[in-house]
Amino acid sequence: MTTTREICAAQKRVASLVASGLADKEIARDMGLSLGATKDRVKRLLSHAGARNRVQLTLWWLRQTGQLRETAQ
Repeated sequence: MTTTREICAAQKRVASLVASGLADKEIARDMGLSLGATKDRVKRLLSHAGARNRVQLTLWWLRQTGQLRETAQ
């Protein structure tokens, strides 16, 4: 699994926007990218994070940024 230190600023921005609940189209508009380029970035970020979907990516991002901590069960 990749840490946030291993991804570029643009990938961090994409992760943040995904975690905020934005759709690919909204992310594309926010970042000034084409929809295809945005989908590609999200797909690559999912792979880097070891996530299968946007929910897992969001959880990964929140853990990496200290916004979510694991609790002992």
